[in-house]
Amino acid sequence: MSKPPAYLLISHGSRDLRPQIALKHLARLVQQAVSASLPAPLVGTATLEFGPTCLTEQIQQFSQQAHTQGCEHVQILPLFLLPGVHVSEDVPQAVAQARCRLDQTPLRDLKLHLCPYLGCHPGMARLLKQNLQTYPFSTWILLSHGSRRPQANLVVRSLAEKLGTRVAYWSTAPGLEDCLHATPPCAKLGILPYFLFHGAIVDAIAVKVEQLQTQFQVELNLLPPLEPTNELVHLILDCLSSALCCPAHD
Repeated sequence: MSKPPAYLLISHGSRDLRPQIALKHLARLVQQAVSASLPAPLVGTATLEFGPTCLTEQIQQFSQQAHTQGCEHVQILPLFLLPGVHVSEDVPQAVAQARCRLDQTPLRDLKLHLCPYLGCHPGMARLLKQNLQTYPFSTWILLSHGSRRPQANLVVRSLAEKLGTRVAYWSTAPGLEDCLHATPPCAKLGILPYFLFHGAIVDAIAVKVEQLQTQFQVELNLLPPLEPTNELVHLILDCLSSALCCPAHD
């Protein structure tokens, strides 16, 4: 009987402590959910930036821990919402580099599997839709960080179409101001920030929203970002077990 895998959740990382705390909490929820079917599952976290070491070393260290606990393979999930440079280049490169290092050790037979990034799960639209239906606003703006890669922004636009919302980006055009230019005064709009966890950017968005309310004389209602919930855990577990997972060393 094959031994259960270990699970590594990779986020962007931040100097702000709140995202790291939320990431650890999310890992605990995933571990609790997996433990319903697997004994003592190993669930770890790593960050692309602002981690204790570079991502390659974090993956290598977690792989060593997984091997020590008898795991035969590691499922690696990028907790990113857009297929930008981090998803397409940075994380795969770090996994490949870790694979090369492990090949020089007794861990050469340990398998690393890089899962599809979280944001590509089709259930994400359903999760966001549930959030929208909780509030009585007829007009919504889906606010994403955005990417310098146009293809990544098209993913957000497609998601907005499924949700029936307008779309805006924090780091590129169109921004929130562009969405509000055609909005009549005294209108009430909901803003759904397409971000994982509270942090500095979400704080900056809240400040910007206050400014725009005065500037455009509208009521803007900013929802919280995605947070560690059972619904999010279910998406993560589905990504981790997806048949789309591909061996990182192939």
